[in-house]
Amino acid sequence: FGNSPAKLMSLKISPDGGLFGFPFAALKYKGTALPEHFSISITLPIENEVNMSGNVGKKALLIGVSEDCGNGYVKLDNVESELDYVRSWMVDNHYEVESLVNREANESNILRGLEGANLLHIACHGEFQPDKPGESGFVLLPTDGNMQVLSLTKLSCLNLHHIEHATLSACWTADRFISPSRLTIGLPETMIFRGARSVLACLWEVDDDIAVHFMKRFYEYLEKYPRDQALQKTQLDCIYNRLIKIQNHIIDTSSP
Repeated sequence: FGNSPAKLMSLKISPDGGLFGFPFAALKYKGTALPEHFSISITLPIENEVNMSGNVGKKALLIGVSEDCGNGYVKLDNVESELDYVRSWMVDNHYEVESLVNREANESNILRGLEGANLLHIACHGEFQPDKPGESGFVLLPTDGNMQVLSLTKLSCLNLHHIEHATLSACWTADRFISPSRLTIGLPETMIFRGARSVLACLWEVDDDIAVHFMKRFYEYLEKYPRDQALQKTQLDCIYNRLIKIQNHIIDTSSP
C-alpha cells in the first residue's frame, strides 16, 4: 500500500481491559493532538498462523448497504458515493473487485467472498450488543421482514488469512466487550484472530455525510503512505478542518 517518503514517528499501543475502548487519538501530547506527533495503531496479543507480509494478493471485496434496513437503521445516502470511489481506487491499483451491494450483500454471498479476498471494504450500519457481543456485526437488508446481521459469531468461523487489510466503515465496529476473565470480544479481534493482518474500524457512530470524504482521503494517502500513516494524515485533516471543501468554504469536521 505504498512506502513513506519520509520517516515518521509511529506509536503502537497494546491496551488492556477497558482501555480497548479508549480514543487514544483524542489525547494531547505537548499541547497538541497525539496524531500531530505519531501515527497510532492498536496491537493485539494475537499471533496469526500465516504471515502475509510481502505476499499481498489482488482480490478485493467491496460491500455496501445503503437502503433502509428497518429497526431504526435508515437509508445511508452517501454509501454509494463511497463505494464508487473505493471501487475506482481498487481498480486503479489493479485489484480484481467483487462488489456486493444491497440485496446482493446477503450473508451467504459475503461469507463466500470473504474466504478469498485480500482487501475488504464494507460500508453499512453497524450493530453492537454489549449484552450479546456474539450477535454484534454488520446490518444487512431484512429477509421476510426480519432484521439480518452478519454477526461476529459467523465471522469467527471463517478463514481470513488472505485478508491483508479490512476497512469497516460502519458505526460501533471497534467497540469491544470485556469478559470477567478479561477476554476481549469485538470485530477487529475476531477478524485478526481468524487471520486478517490489519483492521480499520469505528469506535463511535459514523456520520454518513463525513464518512465518504474520510474514506476518500484515507485511500488517497494510501497511494504514498503505509496504513497507519495514511490514517494519521486523514485524522489531521479532520482535526484541522481540511477534510471537505465546498465552494471555497471548509466544513468543520473536528467534532467527534
